[in-house]
Amino acid sequence: MAFAPCTACGQGFKGGAATMFPALVHGGERKSRRHKLCPADYARLREWADAHLSLVSVGDTFYEQEPIGACSNCNGVLVDAWAFFLNEYPRGAEDRQLFGKVCASCVSAVAEDWGIEP
Repeated sequence: MAFAPCTACGQGFKGGAATMFPALVHGGERKSRRHKLCPADYARLREWADAHLSLVSVGDTFYEQEPIGACSNCNGVLVDAWAFFLNEYPRGAEDRQLFGKVCASCVSAVAEDWGIEP
């Protein structure tokens, strides 16, 4: 059993936790969370991240970035965009950093999906 319950579902689980640090940033405002996740919630959030965010680095390897021209959540126009940063520490694998931008219309939904407090 993990020492502490999963921060996403609140349930206890066997084995070690994966850790994710999602953050939404807009000017001087920052909303963030530290997640210790059970395997199911880690897989769910990682699937979203892989589908919607740009991979910046894995371990010491950095990847060239293309400019982000659309919302990472809805693929719409970036109006009053928030930056979305994700640091990921999977158990037994190299750390990953991902990045995206979220339009003002999607920021509340993304924050709720990621358990980021307002």
